[in-house]
Amino acid sequence: MPRRQIPQLDWDDYTVDHLAKHGLTLDHALEVARGLPVLIDQRAKLVERADGTINWRRARQRMIGRDRSGRLLTFVIEYPDREGKSKIVTGWDADDEEHAKYRQHRGGRQT
Repeated sequence: MPRRQIPQLDWDDYTVDHLAKHGLTLDHALEVARGLPVLIDQRAKLVERADGTINWRRARQRMIGRDRSGRLLTFVIEYPDREGKSKIVTGWDADDEEHAKYRQHRGGRQT
């Protein structure tokens, strides 16, 4: 899979607080983006909110890659806006499926 360019990342205070709940910081996201992350497209879909309303969620991408310490992390980012910026939505430690996808897209290599 050819490497796609990571757009400029954007965030807000909510994102910073949300990442902290997952034990992550903006530095983690930027380290992953600067490395050789794998981007996996996620389609737009209907989502039910806690209040019972149903809304369309925009298409997004999962960005899977390693931070400086070698930890494999996953971040969800929105597609670039008109200014070329992608907003970080959330992040977590990569699960087994994401480890496998990362290895598959990186040709079986661990790095």
